[in-house]
Amino acid sequence: MSKYYNKDEYFVPFMEKIANEIINHVRQTIDIPTLFSSYNLIEIKNLCYQAKQLLLQWKIEYENISAGHSGSHL
Repeated sequence: MSKYYNKDEYFVPFMEKIANEIINHVRQTIDIPTLFSSYNLIEIKNLCYQAKQLLLQWKIEYENISAGHSGSHL
């Protein structure tokens, strides 16, 4: 990891920006008012599954990166 992001004051906001981008992407994809009028049930289930997988993968990556980051000597 770079020396810049090796400090919590830079690392945490960086990770928050990534999380917010992922959340915004999911919100755009799973837009409740238009979801049911634009897709059939199988497509809706697929979109929700993909969104869930994306969020779960982010959680895993975040935990792995955070664990590695907190293990470093800040």
